[in-house]
Formats: sequence, C-alpha cells, structure tokens
Amino acid sequence: MRNSILVIFSFLFSLSVEAQKGEWITGGNISFSILNQDFDNNVVQFNSGTRGIYFGIAPEIAWSFAKTWQLGLGIPYGYSHTKRKLNNGTYSYESHSLGAEIILRKFFPVTNFFSPFLDLNGFYRGNWGDGTFVGESTIYGTNLALGASFGIASRFKFFFSYDMLFYNFQDNDGDSFWTTYGFSAFPSGGLNFGLYYVIRPSPN
Repeated sequence: MRNSILVIFSFLFSLSVEAQKGEWITGGNISFSILNQDFDNNVVQFNSGTRGIYFGIAPEIAWSFAKTWQLGLGIPYGYSHTKRKLNNGTYSYESHSLGAEIILRKFFPVTNFFSPFLDLNGFYRGNWGDGTFVGESTIYGTNLALGASFGIASRFKFFFSYDMLFYNFQDNDGDSFWTTYGFSAFPSGGLNFGLYYVIRPSPN
C-alpha cells in the first residue's frame, strides 16, 4: 500500500505544468455560457425576456517566450441560439461568429503540476445570423481571464478559465455601433475549458 501511494505521488509530480522557455503548446478550448434576461418595464417590444445559450471552440497554438509567459494565436468560432419573447409571440434565431485572437498568458506556478494564470487576449470577430434579429456585424474587443493549468500527462495540459473583465466594440454593418464593458464571471463565452499538447525544445 505504501509503495502504491509513493508511485501515485511520483506520477503526479512528474506531470509538470511549469513551462520551459522555447516550449510550444497546441490544442484549443471550448467555452459555454447561458443568457437569461427578464424585463420588468413598460417597453412594449421587450416585455418578457430573452433566453439563450452560447457555445464556442478555439484552436490555439502558443509559445513560451519565458518560463512563466506564453504568447498565443487562436481562431475562435462561436454559435448561439436565442429565444426572445415579445408581445406578439416568441421568436428563435441563431448566430455564428468567426475570428482571430492574440493571447498573452502569465503563469503563477504553485506546484509542478498546478499553476494559476492570467490570460489577456485581444480579438477580432465577424458575426452573421438569420437576418431577423441578427445581421452581419464586426466586433473588436479584449478580455481578461483568470484560470488554472493542470498537468494530466507528461505531454498534456488541461486549462480552465473564466472571463473577468471585458470590453467590446461592435460595428453593425455601419448602421449602428455598440460598446459593452464590465466585470463579470460569465460574459458571452465566459467559461473556458482547454486541452493542449506540449512540444518541448530538443536538449542541446
């Protein structure tokens, strides 16, 4: 029994999440959020509320340019399905998004296999939908996320994070412009889960 416990601990401490300078990771993350808005006002058009879900996937490649710093590039795709209740009925619509993002990630290692991190990204995203409530639009923005990295094998890492601060600028095909910003654990696509494969530099 004692030998088994020692083997388990030896295995865990071999699952290093501490990045090496020059190391590359490739993989991606998925994100999910729920929209639940209720309206209690005298605006006739939006008298009941809105319900929706968001799902996203983002392939990513990142390079460790220092022991606790990574710089990455991602290609995020998002899908949302929304139901809106109005006075004259309930309407459902879908929207899609595709874009690119640059990621700067700072790690704060606690053990060999566990490390919290801060993730700052800037992104560009094009949106399109069914045209009823969602037309074509372009969004530029930035998010600050808090997360953690876990080593699950000698060459694999699991990431979990949520977006804390966000700032978005949306151009609705030149017809109108929106700016949104704030502090929230769950903005659109707020929960992120990722699996990455580690490519380490060859020893000299």
